[in-house]
Amino acid sequence: MRFVRFAMLCGLLCLLQVASVVVLVASFHQPWTALAGAWSVSCAAAILIAKWRVSRARDSARRRPLVDAARLVAISTAVSLGLFMWPGVSTSDVRPDHRATRLRVAGGELAVRTIRATAQKRPPLVALHGGPGVPFTEAEERALSGLADDRDIVIYDQIGVGDSSRLSEPHEYSLRRAVDDLGAVVAATGMPKVSILGYSWGAQVATVYAAEHPDRVAELVLMSPGFFPWQGRPLRPGLPQSRLTPPQKAYAYGLAVKPRNLFVYALVGADPDVARWFASDAEMDARFAELFAASEPAVFCDRRGRSAKPSGLGFYASQVPQQHPGLDGVTRAEVPGLGSVRTLILRGSCDYIPMSAVNDYRDVMPGSRLVDVRDAGHALLEDAGPEVVATVRAFLQTPSQK
Repeated sequence: MRFVRFAMLCGLLCLLQVASVVVLVASFHQPWTALAGAWSVSCAAAILIAKWRVSRARDSARRRPLVDAARLVAISTAVSLGLFMWPGVSTSDVRPDHRATRLRVAGGELAVRTIRATAQKRPPLVALHGGPGVPFTEAEERALSGLADDRDIVIYDQIGVGDSSRLSEPHEYSLRRAVDDLGAVVAATGMPKVSILGYSWGAQVATVYAAEHPDRVAELVLMSPGFFPWQGRPLRPGLPQSRLTPPQKAYAYGLAVKPRNLFVYALVGADPDVARWFASDAEMDARFAELFAASEPAVFCDRRGRSAKPSGLGFYASQVPQQHPGLDGVTRAEVPGLGSVRTLILRGSCDYIPMSAVNDYRDVMPGSRLVDVRDAGHALLEDAGPEVVATVRAFLQTPSQK
């Protein structure tokens, strides 16, 4: 019984240390300050606990509170380090993509892949993946290549994702940064106008860019778009876990609540840059890939996973914009310009993002065309690739009525 009580006290001290690190990181934004402060708090708490134990013990004359406190601190520190703070040994699954060219942007490079058209007749199509932090799968890129009969298809890994650079300061991942990088990719095409296809989070990025630069966008295709990116409103994330079966949900949540994962998620909320000091990109990208694989069935209508998993997921590129949503987005003054862009919206009937999100786009762009893809989930290019590609091709090849 005495051992059980001692173990419980060590556990409580362990949680106190971890919580103190997170709170002190949020307050001082310095990792060593947070660690020293958390250890000091732990020592003080351990001494108080040890004195309390001595005061209640029958053989208190034989007890030494400082020795008892030292044991508590040593064991709780070992537990907190082992479960929460000690970095995992993981390597990134990113492999250099020799098909890609490197486009220099602020703080790094974007990996850009261009699928050349068989007959160049129309402006290139720039395609943005979703997430944030989730690149296109090979199956999705193959599907997009089916649009390259009369135009080049430009696909790029957003910053912090895939074969693109990871930022040295993770707090810079944001919607604003994603929109600016899209502008750099559009400029690199050398064309006065391009067509843009945005999937999920990529649709939100594409929408903001089109609102700010309607003169640069020939057509806009929004696939499984997230909630409309109004300026001044933080973007709401979708809830893919809502479509998981109970066993799938239990497994996904079981992975998410691993001590190391919880600790780093909390640190990202406190200070993304300090979080990266505790947990490297390679480690957290691998952990993110594991969590993504567990929740992946939610993006398909039949709720079964696929074999073509995306590689190079970016943990910080995913988590920072969600935990620190900026207030960038479309202003009311930009709505008329956005409404002037020919727009196609595609949504799967099994999408976990509610129909109300699509209705917001249609309210802003009343001339847009909505296609409801039956028996398809959020991952349209994998659930209904041929149908989606045919629909997009027909839209892009339809002459503008303006």
